[in-house]
Amino acid sequence: MKKNANRKKTEWNRMLDILYPRHCALCHEILTAKGAVCLSGEIRGGDPLICPGCRGRAVPVTEPKCKKCGKPLAVQEQEYCADCRRRPRYFEEGAGIFRYDDVMRVSMGYFKYRGRAEYAEFFGRELYRGSVRQLERWQPDLLIPVPIHRSRMAERGYNQAGLLAEQLSALSGIPDDQVSIRRKKRTAALKKQTPEQRRKSMYRVFAAKKGVRLPKRVVIVDDIYTTGSTVNALAKVLRQCGAEKVYFLTVCIGTGEKM
Repeated sequence: MKKNANRKKTEWNRMLDILYPRHCALCHEILTAKGAVCLSGEIRGGDPLICPGCRGRAVPVTEPKCKKCGKPLAVQEQEYCADCRRRPRYFEEGAGIFRYDDVMRVSMGYFKYRGRAEYAEFFGRELYRGSVRQLERWQPDLLIPVPIHRSRMAERGYNQAGLLAEQLSALSGIPDDQVSIRRKKRTAALKKQTPEQRRKSMYRVFAAKKGVRLPKRVVIVDDIYTTGSTVNALAKVLRQCGAEKVYFLTVCIGTGEKM
């Protein structure tokens, strides 16, 4: 009975792959069970979530890094990035997995705005692989993805941070909460704003449901971290709801400017 159910599930997944083929999260070409169908038509084996040749295109964050937010820094002698030195932070510590370069900027655009929700499986897996040590050290009780406004949810059909949190929860065993915190204001696209405009835009954007009390250690999950305005605003609300230690994890992170 179980064997038949597994066979039906495999057949259903195969049918879905035919109707809605998966794409490489880094070059966006169609994938097959063996790898990727490249422009030449050649099929090569490799990671089933990205093309074999794309593995090196995502650049991991390495030292030196900001001791607070984890941004890669220009020089070894620096301890903190410019943003973390200039402004108070409501989170304890954070980390990004990949540098937010041109490759990742395009990839995140597909993920957020062009319906490639499937990319969450690859990015969620990389988020887990790259943060195992932090999670062991932080010992979080809960994952909270950055909420999006209900109007954006209606347009997009999903919250990319929510998908990442679901993947990370499934791999780590840490529960995720996507209902306790809401985004009560729709903000303009932050990528087009200056750091000061971002901070003003994020003022009182998030709110908790009445009576919400969070556990002591919470990790915010998001797709991109640049100035930290969004994560910082959310961290402030989480602390007001009882979280004593707030951390964050993000797939991509910008580069810290030299002081």
